[in-house]
Amino acid sequence: MDKYKIAAIGDIFYKIEKMIEDLAEYYGDDIDENSSLKVRPGYGYDKFYLDWVEGSYDMSLQSLINFMLQEHHHYKKLLSKETYKKVTKFNKSWPEGIFDFGDDEEEQQIINDIECTVICGVRITLKKYGFSYQNFLDAGYDIESILPHISPNNLVYTTVISPYNFRDDLEEYINKNELSEDDKEKIIEIVKESGDNIELATILYPKYLELSNTLLQLAITDCTKKSGCSQLAFNIKKLGASESLLGELELFKSKL
Repeated sequence: MDKYKIAAIGDIFYKIEKMIEDLAEYYGDDIDENSSLKVRPGYGYDKFYLDWVEGSYDMSLQSLINFMLQEHHHYKKLLSKETYKKVTKFNKSWPEGIFDFGDDEEEQQIINDIECTVICGVRITLKKYGFSYQNFLDAGYDIESILPHISPNNLVYTTVISPYNFRDDLEEYINKNELSEDDKEKIIEIVKESGDNIELATILYPKYLELSNTLLQLAITDCTKKSGCSQLAFNIKKLGASESLLGELELFKSKL
């Protein structure tokens, strides 16, 4: 996943998460399904409802996300210069409107991915604090983990928003259960997205030695500095991985 997309997702989510925490503190023990999720965070027209995810775009969570992408300069990094100028001009002229990317499906998909991931993260956070999240389920924002029974989050949420929870859940899960071949493939997908090679390899070793070695192999491929290779070699030795991996790492290091 593009590093700018990951950065945008993390930044936007954490800022909205803080809004939810403030609401939870305000309501205290009185949180129920009727608690209003209206916030005034200072963006755009300064009134949004965190549980409006379907229907009118005005004052919706999607609208808030896009105002934040503009305000915190994520659009500039995510979009082409030409599209960025168009989006900025459009948002200033029609702040309640939805920008049409036209035939540029790739840039549209970038924004869609960010919206979906943040919205799923908001759903899980609302549930955590006891707020109603039924609107999210009705609108289809109920994506489950790509790794069954381990974490109730989608792939990007797992790798960007809550990586430590995923590691803890994975460690607990494999102590009691066997990973299927499909599960193993999904773990490799997560590593490719997050670069979380060593930590997950450590958790999987020695019960899943072959999978652990695969993750270390990916770490070698991702290594870009000799200092990083040295640290990686230390971790490979510590895990007792194969000598062939160490030899491959030394060869790779010599080419840097």
